[in-house]
Amino acid sequence: MNQIEKVEAPWSLEIEMPDTIFYRSKIHGKERYYFTVNEKMDRAEFFVGTTSWIKEVYPPSPFLIKWYKTKSEEEIDQILEDTSSYGTFFHEQVNNFVRHGEYDMDNAISDVQVFCEAAGLPVHYWWADKVCNDMLSLNQLFIEKEIKPIASEIVLHSREPFLRGGSCDFVCEMTFNRKRVVAIIDFKTGQISNDPPNTNHHAAQLYDYRKMWNELYPDMPVEMVFNWSPTDWRKKPTAGKLVNQTSDDVETMYHRRLEDAAMMYGGDIRSVRRYGGMLKPGVESGDYDFQSAEDYIIEMMQDNDFTDE
Repeated sequence: MNQIEKVEAPWSLEIEMPDTIFYRSKIHGKERYYFTVNEKMDRAEFFVGTTSWIKEVYPPSPFLIKWYKTKSEEEIDQILEDTSSYGTFFHEQVNNFVRHGEYDMDNAISDVQVFCEAAGLPVHYWWADKVCNDMLSLNQLFIEKEIKPIASEIVLHSREPFLRGGSCDFVCEMTFNRKRVVAIIDFKTGQISNDPPNTNHHAAQLYDYRKMWNELYPDMPVEMVFNWSPTDWRKKPTAGKLVNQTSDDVETMYHRRLEDAAMMYGGDIRSVRRYGGMLKPGVESGDYDFQSAEDYIIEMMQDNDFTDE
């Protein structure tokens, strides 16, 4: 299991946010789980991550498979790592922009330095120009769609049909087709999927967020879901690429796959393998055993001084 991360408290001016503290980690370095712990720090409740269960029950994108075939394993790993790192950085800047109502582009270089050093990355100074381009593109979207923020970086969860959760980028009120709607926007710094419903992971992710949001906040239901990515503009900022993922076909496929996932995740949380000892070539050696994920998480929380928070 990877390191435990405390999820930042959600932000909203429109609704009362829950005071539940969420943490997240991965099991076997693969499946992301969100979890909560009780005050005594001796019990934990797990919610499988939205992107994790979707990967398990949705077939991979045929376009992504085709792309993989054109790249070496090293190239793929480097591209995915670079894209993921900048995506995390960009999401942080967007979240600050929404929460504080401003973004100081004069500080872009120092923002990059602070992020890269904290993440143990080489300082990607070229990110400073890119993030300014991208933030201006996002602000143009705010202007054109008359966006009014509702919530930012909020962990959503549900217990039906199985325990699951995910971190939703942005909920807002916006103008779309001359109508004011409540919408979820998921920010992407890479290519947005245009796959058909049976392989569209991006759309499924948005529908899971919508379902969980509407269960938790029925008085402010989300009507539409979008992906958005910035564009490189030349003379004046453009509003990026806003992709409407709201579709009856996508929703039908989502509910079908959700039921498939319930069959997989409806039981107890998976156990965690632990390793130790000396492994010798050609000899049965080394040790491994299994521990419940709950016990392992509690042990990790105590070892990492989360009890003081």
